[in-house]
Amino acid sequence: MSISSESLMAYASTYNNFDGGGMNQKQRVHNHLKQGNTLTSAEAYEQLGIVSFPKRICEVKEMGVIVKDRWKRVKKRFGGYTRVKEYYL
Repeated sequence: MSISSESLMAYASTYNNFDGGGMNQKQRVHNHLKQGNTLTSAEAYEQLGIVSFPKRICEVKEMGVIVKDRWKRVKKRFGGYTRVKEYYL
């Protein structure tokens, strides 16, 4: 049984996305923001597997990167709204 190169590439892509592609958490946050994306604490956990998101933002800022933030109004799971910080470059 042979595995096609397409299957290997798909597996490698999935694996690299899961483990961060060899990047540490600070690098993952920085790269995500550099791509023009925004990020909240919940999104950082869901998309990048980062639990200590405020610490990662501090580390990116310590690299000299200007990280901007704004309040974002989001709907709560069981009704009503709350505000969360959304970060961007």
